[in-house]
Amino acid sequence: MEFRATRDNWDLPFSGTGKRIIKSHTFAHELHHLKDMGHPIVMVYRNDFECLEWWKLCGEFKITYPNYQHFINLDLMWEHIQHENKDTMQFIHDNSARINRVKDNTELCKMLEISFPTKDGKIHTYAEKGIQVYVYK
Repeated sequence: MEFRATRDNWDLPFSGTGKRIIKSHTFAHELHHLKDMGHPIVMVYRNDFECLEWWKLCGEFKITYPNYQHFINLDLMWEHIQHENKDTMQFIHDNSARINRVKDNTELCKMLEISFPTKDGKIHTYAEKGIQVYVYK
């Protein structure tokens, strides 16, 4: 989050070689542009209300990293969440022929052609966590 969400900054947080996973809420507004770069895009969706409630449960403005102070208050955060979810779901609708919904982290790893994490080795079923995960590839 300390790096601006631009292509020029994608490699800055990393050293070495290999696949990189870059996570950012701000990419929701750039998906139509990002799809032309040839990389898979993973999108995690939680409905607006549950997204806000999860953020509040995690500490809302008390979170020190990343810093969310620029959202000022819950009303502006609510608007921001709605805009991100709308843009994400519109991208999924517009590109449905190239998007797959995955049910768990094992399917996600296979789709991204990365190794399943051996550290905890737990299977995370996304529906049980109240989220939907989609991959544009």
